[in-house]
Amino acid sequence: MTSPYHSSPFANADVSALAPRRDPAFSGVVTMPPGSPAFPGIAFANDADTGVCSPAVNELSLVTAGKTRAHIAADGTTRLGTNASGVEALRVVPVSTMANRLDAQGAASGASPALAAQGTDANIDLTLAPKGQGMVSAGGSLRRVAANRFIANGAASGVHFNDAGTTDDMLWVLHNGYMTLQRRRKSDSAYLSTVMTIDSATAGDALVITGPGHVGVGAGNINERLTVQGVMSLAHAAAAPAATAGFGKLYVKTDGLLYFKNATGTETCLTP
Repeated sequence: MTSPYHSSPFANADVSALAPRRDPAFSGVVTMPPGSPAFPGIAFANDADTGVCSPAVNELSLVTAGKTRAHIAADGTTRLGTNASGVEALRVVPVSTMANRLDAQGAASGASPALAAQGTDANIDLTLAPKGQGMVSAGGSLRRVAANRFIANGAASGVHFNDAGTTDDMLWVLHNGYMTLQRRRKSDSAYLSTVMTIDSATAGDALVITGPGHVGVGAGNINERLTVQGVMSLAHAAAAPAATAGFGKLYVKTDGLLYFKNATGTETCLTP
């Protein structure tokens, strides 16, 4: 490319071909100074601290307002959305043996953007890994993405867990004003049974824990701390329990008789 300050050393020479061009054409290698974020090697006439620089060998940075906003390291590690302190919002780390990748896809109005695992393998898991004791949070509702994965906020609000084995059972955690654990058939999501309900009093539930902390087993009319609808089965106690202040204890001894021990340790046989 010809410098705009170049002049011919020959008198009366036609220098029109040496004039600056709006669309210059290059051949060979064009070398620019590496520059820095404050003074990028490739900048703009009206914005000297915005452009491209190479802060180190085999590295490339995009700069705005004298700060690095995107950086590609020699190994391909890419930092994006870097703030003025040099902390990136997103880091992309390549692996030398990569066969699978993560695709981010936008969407038209009314459709959902997507993060998808893609690559060579037929089945690819997607891992979200928090740091330390952190947790993975999902705002809004989740949905089932595969037969052996989970969904949330389906027909009833909650999370549905499947397994990848041969059993046709899966566990649903539902929220319909109260929390319910249900067994469902994996093939068609048909209801099988209720395992536990929290803060409800539905007759026939296997186990109900109400808001005040009352527990019902197979009971719809929960009227005390523990309500059992049906027969209780107590294993034989090899020895009578010790007394506990403020509590009475009900138990069956090895003689098959039902006993009660009060808080002071007095034992009474309740079997006539």
